[in-house]
Amino acid sequence: MSFFLFAIFLVFFSYNYLAYFFLYLSLIFDYVDGQICRVTNTASYFGKFFDGLVDSIFETTFPIIIALSVYNYTNDKEIIIWGLLSAYFNYAYLYLIIRYSFFLNTVNKQETNYNKIISYITGKMLSDYYDFKYFSFLIFCLFKKELYFVYLITILNITIFFSLFIIKILKSYKFFNIRRKSKSQK
Repeated sequence: MSFFLFAIFLVFFSYNYLAYFFLYLSLIFDYVDGQICRVTNTASYFGKFFDGLVDSIFETTFPIIIALSVYNYTNDKEIIIWGLLSAYFNYAYLYLIIRYSFFLNTVNKQETNYNKIISYITGKMLSDYYDFKYFSFLIFCLFKKELYFVYLITILNITIFFSLFIIKILKSYKFFNIRRKSKSQK
């Protein structure tokens, strides 16, 4: 978390590439700390919660940090709006996943996926998307096209949110529709 906060500090003083380095350093330590806890058998529920919380904060603010760094050398205020929009939809689909899991807990239902594509979208796609996002950012940096990266991530975040939203709504409707039929048959 300290590397992440230091990266934000560096962006405000226009040390963009040094900030990117510390962003990636924080990502590396984020991946390593969980593995170290598992190997040394020191994992705790608080650690799992705190790691997830920090990951959510990082995921949500990552596009804003990149947008601020692009703003540093372009002075284009529109990119800040794109970064905020990307962060909002990133937050929205994280909230949607959490809210849907509360819904499943409330109705005492396990989610079952019979379709492999929907199973991938609701399960593994987000972790693959995060890996894609951080790897592709390096490529965009290499060609000094961080501006286009912010555009791409915003469009992808909006697409992921609406696809998850539609899937979760249809699944919850199907669940309630089945329950309603079964009660009326009794």
